[in-house]
Amino acid sequence: GRPVWQLCGLARPPQPLVTAFTLSLDTPAAMAAAARAAHDRPLLKLKLTGDGDLERVTAVRQAAPGARLIVDANEGWKTPGEARRKPVNTRSAASAASGIS
Repeated sequence: GRPVWQLCGLARPPQPLVTAFTLSLDTPAAMAAAARAAHDRPLLKLKLTGDGDLERVTAVRQAAPGARLIVDANEGWKTPGEARRKPVNTRSAASAASGIS
């Protein structure tokens, strides 16, 4: 019994990776509750649709102030231009204040 990392010829065991924990689309309050339940996760991915996104992001940020946030709008944002106009766009001041990267 050798560890897989040795069988692969690695010099040492791989370091742990940070992966995103997804918060499903819901009301701001429900997403905040999910964020509180995932308080030990360093990276949260928020599902968004467009309408109500700023409220969702704000609620999650307040519930998980230490987490890094990323957003997944899937097809909720139809065009690049629309994405740039959304209040949670990564370039916006609201996003920066809410800790979205």
